[in-house]
Amino acid sequence: MSERPLNILMITDAFVPPMQGTRMRNLAQNLCRMGHNCQLVCEVVDDSVLPEDISVIPFRYLVSGKSFWTRSINNLLRLCDKLFLLKERKLEHLLQRTIHWSETDLIIASAYLFPLRTAHRTAQRYHIPLIMDLRDIVEQWDSLHYLHFPQHNKLARAIAKRYIQRTTTERNKALQTAQAVVTVSPWHVNTLRPYNPSTHLIYNGFDEKQFFFQAQKSSHFCITYIGKLYDLSLRNPQLLFAALQDLVTNKKLPLQDIALRFYVEPDMASTLTGMAQHYQLVPSLQILPFVRHTQVNDMLAQSAIALILNNPSSAESPIHGVLTTKVYEAIGAEKPLLCIPADHDCLEELVKQTRTGLSSDDMEEIKSFILDKYNEWKTNGFTHQPVDPDVKRLFTRQYQAQQFEQLLLKAIDERR
Repeated sequence: MSERPLNILMITDAFVPPMQGTRMRNLAQNLCRMGHNCQLVCEVVDDSVLPEDISVIPFRYLVSGKSFWTRSINNLLRLCDKLFLLKERKLEHLLQRTIHWSETDLIIASAYLFPLRTAHRTAQRYHIPLIMDLRDIVEQWDSLHYLHFPQHNKLARAIAKRYIQRTTTERNKALQTAQAVVTVSPWHVNTLRPYNPSTHLIYNGFDEKQFFFQAQKSSHFCITYIGKLYDLSLRNPQLLFAALQDLVTNKKLPLQDIALRFYVEPDMASTLTGMAQHYQLVPSLQILPFVRHTQVNDMLAQSAIALILNNPSSAESPIHGVLTTKVYEAIGAEKPLLCIPADHDCLEELVKQTRTGLSSDDMEEIKSFILDKYNEWKTNGFTHQPVDPDVKRLFTRQYQAQQFEQLLLKAIDERR
């Protein structure tokens, strides 16, 4: 702990479903409990849920509402941002007018692309140490899918590529001047370290006050996916559907016992329904809206298996190094993880080290795992995947806050 509390400005992107900014929300809460002062600046959109126990400066770029004129204005604003980085410029002006810079010790910027430029320029202008926290990076995704740009529209693709190239250049400038860079997987560390040798791994994790094991019996054998799918080329449950069809066809698992619960974005409903029809699993499929982060542990408690969807990490893959927060929340809830297909990278290694489930693209292994958990559920009414307490502690938000605090204090000392 420092001799005096640090005054920390945290600049983040919007808190949107399903995660609602849990990494920065929990970090701010824990740093405040440790005696520091945190002020949060983030974009606000219609479905944002802001923390009530942290000082928040909201920044609204898009117009609220769903009328035709509102949608038209917002589309124009989005275009202006993609062409001229207008959102960054407006946020930068807001911070200049609002923040007491003489009282600010340090900036933490946590984002994908926006608002890293603002954090970098502001830190340089006021000579304040900057810590960059990158949960996702351009290199890990097919960014056009991730940012929901129309794949069939050549003009939209051209604008998107220009925007990504420009903002990535801005990000790289910020990386080179930051006192430290934090990211979420070994793959991310290796990718970002050439820009800044002071790049550190702090995993995503779970809030130990919200995620814990509950021996809650369920009337169905529930396999649950919580989170965005984006696109089947990025995350595809086909292996699961095929394995279940085989088990049902061979009378090893009754169809009426299965509940496939997908808490996903509404526009994926028709795709999932079509897949369920193909594999004759429609009666078991339940497509549900996102739930608040405070409800996720209850959803996991009702589940026999927590489903994580990946892509194999390779030179040809559109995804690399992804360790979604849902992995850690399932570890906190002590629920079996089924990660398919295997990424053959960071996630597979994590699952093996923590002994928290299966990461595989082998059909026989997947069927055997499902059947084993089904038998456990049939016997007990629930499943339980115990985790070594010393291992589990490494993924708690409280432990992560301690890791962040060490970096913050080091950055302050180095600047002095």
